[in-house]
Amino acid sequence: VDKEDERVQAAVGWLTTFFHTSKNPNFPAARRGSNPTMLPERGIYFYYLNGMSEALALFGEPLLLKTDGTEIDWAAQIARRLISVQKPDGTWRSESSTMHENDPNLATSLAIMTLARIRPFLEDR
Repeated sequence: VDKEDERVQAAVGWLTTFFHTSKNPNFPAARRGSNPTMLPERGIYFYYLNGMSEALALFGEPLLLKTDGTEIDWAAQIARRLISVQKPDGTWRSESSTMHENDPNLATSLAIMTLARIRPFLEDR
């Protein structure tokens, strides 16, 4: 799809308010007595980064203009965040078992797909 597709526009519109790289914003809050490894900031995190990068790459702009007027170099922020949470053995994984993101095979696959997608926005820097 192209950047004018309503799904891309809706995703980017949501990101202009909720863009965040250290957590999945608006993920449902943990309920009292729930498993502590299923905290909202850990919920489907690598899926979120992958989906966010897909929408922003389809949008095709190197900067995201947030509703508060700030410009975000989204690809650089995502790359820095992924690098910062990479494990010493080279994999990625979450402490949360939500959507099996504690499996390094799954989380690493999502992280690598995300990095591959944002690479064109990081080249020539």
